[in-house]
Amino acid sequence: MPPMAFQLGPTYQIRFRGSINMSKVVFILEKIEENKTEVIKILRAGLGIEIGRITKLAGSGKPLVVKTLFDRSEPTFADKLHNVFNQLDSVRAGYKAYEILDEQEFSKINPANLYQITSERLKKMIETWKNSMQEQFFLDDSG
Repeated sequence: MPPMAFQLGPTYQIRFRGSINMSKVVFILEKIEENKTEVIKILRAGLGIEIGRITKLAGSGKPLVVKTLFDRSEPTFADKLHNVFNQLDSVRAGYKAYEILDEQEFSKINPANLYQITSERLKKMIETWKNSMQEQFFLDDSG
């Protein structure tokens, strides 16, 4: 039987044994016949994704990106992703994004059971994460 867990917000899960499982974002691009050139430019500039990967996976239902959302080794990723979401929204490109935990495999999960990340939800997640980082810094500094 797996260990029981507490769910603490949409960004991480702490298990009783003390391990922390960071959430990952799964980003899926829907068909891009309209505005194809613009969508490719947005994804290449914003996330550095190769043209071949974009054209191969667009509309396939397979993830274009599966990556830790808040990673201290790349602290700007969530902001970059939010910027990409906003740009894709402005050209009316279809996409879906979901949150999964480290040990989860997207291909084995029904997306209807996952937390869907929209641009607005991602903005709130980023704000919460930044506030948490500031609190941790303050606690580290005061003790």
